[in-house]
Amino acid sequence: GAFIVPAVNPITGNPVRPPAIIGAPAQTNAALNSTFTYFDTLNLGATQLEAINGQASYAFDLEDLFGAKGANWGAMNINASAYYIQSLDRFAIEPGRPGSTANPNEGEHTDPRLSTVLSVSHNIGKLSHTVQWFRESGTVGNVLQAPGPVTQVLTFEQPAFNMYNYNLGYQVTENVEVRFVVNNLFNEFLDEPAFLDSNGLGRGDVLGRRFTLAVNARF
Repeated sequence: GAFIVPAVNPITGNPVRPPAIIGAPAQTNAALNSTFTYFDTLNLGATQLEAINGQASYAFDLEDLFGAKGANWGAMNINASAYYIQSLDRFAIEPGRPGSTANPNEGEHTDPRLSTVLSVSHNIGKLSHTVQWFRESGTVGNVLQAPGPVTQVLTFEQPAFNMYNYNLGYQVTENVEVRFVVNNLFNEFLDEPAFLDSNGLGRGDVLGRRFTLAVNARF
């Protein structure tokens, strides 16, 4: 990559890409950053992934849990899934060829080690509603670099991220359904959502709480 030092090449606003370098900035012009790095565009030689993906579900009537008094309380459905990345290596050159070096990515912003989803649904008559809990484990910008002031990037370390959605539906008639959805129920953000969004790291949520009201009709 090519380093641009503001003291030598003053920068105002977003850094300008050097004409001789092809690629995208590795970091944006943020507070306390002293250098900006640009990397050549590279073809991806290979990716090696070892991961565990699990899913479990359980459904039951509330009558089974509370007896006769729960006869009209409807039914519950619980679904849980987890995705754990044990190792994720990317290679610019095909493994085994001269110059091939593995670049580990597990635990970085683009690839949290553990991602889980828990959904709890309740159905009673024409009414149904669901709460979803999404969680991603904490990450770092580069697993090969130790955290600390030397990184000079405020968002190098990101804590675990949690987000909740709520979905409410009502079957008005056999062919008409009304649904109300709230995504990011508690308006959760990462510490620096603007940084993550501008670099396309894809972690967390940068839109905040949002609502959707829909009417579905079948003819």
